[in-house]
Amino acid sequence: MAMYCPKCKIEYEEGIHSCADCNVELVPTLENVVWMKPLIKVKEVEVEELIKYLEYSGINNIEVLEEEDKQLIQVGEGEYEKALTYLRVYVQEHMEEAEDEDYYFDEYITDVENPSDKVSEMKTSVTTFGVLGIVLIIGVTLNYFKVYTFGNFNRTMLLFVGLLLGVGCLWIAITTSRSMNKVKDTIGKKESVIEEIIDWYKKEKGIDTFFERHKVEKGKLDEGALYFYISDKVKLELKEKYEKIEEKYINEAIEVIHEKIVEKVL
Repeated sequence: MAMYCPKCKIEYEEGIHSCADCNVELVPTLENVVWMKPLIKVKEVEVEELIKYLEYSGINNIEVLEEEDKQLIQVGEGEYEKALTYLRVYVQEHMEEAEDEDYYFDEYITDVENPSDKVSEMKTSVTTFGVLGIVLIIGVTLNYFKVYTFGNFNRTMLLFVGLLLGVGCLWIAITTSRSMNKVKDTIGKKESVIEEIIDWYKKEKGIDTFFERHKVEKGKLDEGALYFYISDKVKLELKEKYEKIEEKYINEAIEVIHEKIVEKVL
């Protein structure tokens, strides 16, 4: 009679009683075995509180494994998605206290810098350096021809230095202006792509039918869990269609779709 490892699922011949890799006792069948899936690594002092939170959230199968200086928390494979949703809420609430990278989730990262703010800063630079360059060129030229003089400086030397600085300022203004136009084009492209994603989702998936489609009761999740639940489900739906589009575009579209879904239920 064959025996199986309840951890790695490897089948062993009759007569062997423990798994050579996992060092656990073999079982005659895998039918009722709960498969565990890694959830997060945390420091030992944080394990108890996190486990209590997961149990309170309805996660039944939890296992803690020692891994060097960290503790690996695993949950039942069938409960993984639910546990991950609640874990994100826990992380969000404890973010200020936590310094460990294990608490960082980047699945929903968008542009850190607002492109519109960048364009505004570049406009200021173009104006500042442009005006300064023109003033320098005009000022040293008028001084050289004695139309308007200032100080007892060597006019030729002052002209040379002033023209050099003035041209330098104008060059900065021109190159910044070109870069600004590229950023504007990028913003236009980004907005177009995000709009396309949102329109597709509305037509093909639907905002009004989200909770019905995913068979979840609206009152079962608090506000934090609801945010991640919606984001997770929408992302899976969008990835089926837009798997090659940049992640940040998908994530910004999710933010808009999330707001529209919440508007329908709250």
